[in-house]
Amino acid sequence: MEKVLEACRLTPDEIMAFTRGRRGRAYALIIDRSSSMAGFKLVLGALVGATLAYASDRVDDYCVLAFNTSVDVIKPFKIRRRAEDVVDEILTLEAEGYTDIHRALLSAYSLMREAGYEPRAVLVTDGEWTAGSNPLDAAPLFSRLDVICVPSKWRGFARALAELGHGAFAFIRSMSEVPDKLMEVLNLD
Repeated sequence: MEKVLEACRLTPDEIMAFTRGRRGRAYALIIDRSSSMAGFKLVLGALVGATLAYASDRVDDYCVLAFNTSVDVIKPFKIRRRAEDVVDEILTLEAEGYTDIHRALLSAYSLMREAGYEPRAVLVTDGEWTAGSNPLDAAPLFSRLDVICVPSKWRGFARALAELGHGAFAFIRSMSEVPDKLMEVLNLD
């Protein structure tokens, strides 16, 4: 290898590596909008989502999903939308229904694979799983599943999702914590 590099006069930093996934950094933002997220929790979740949408210039592509027992795509991959429009839609979410985290994770995973991206996601939830299959079974599908947990007695479960998803975990109690913890978890700074 050294002889090849010398002959080509390339440094190791100039060599490009190819992976099966699409080049570039992409993620799926998954926002829990179930009944247990009512009030302050959903406001906090929406703030996290808005912060991520505004940070989208630091990644190549992203999608936004909102879920309870169904999953709605707010912003699909490969479609450009103004961050303000995405934020407006996130801020109009209403908390209702049960929490099927497993379905949301599978939907995000499928969208990422269809778009050709490495499966990386950020899940904003209180971790109160009340419907569907066990989400711990879907978490390992991701190469990185970061979990942002809003106040809940289920934070241990939310932490387990992050651990099984090879990601980071942050517990956010107040709005003032959002920017620092989010940037710490996502390494976007």
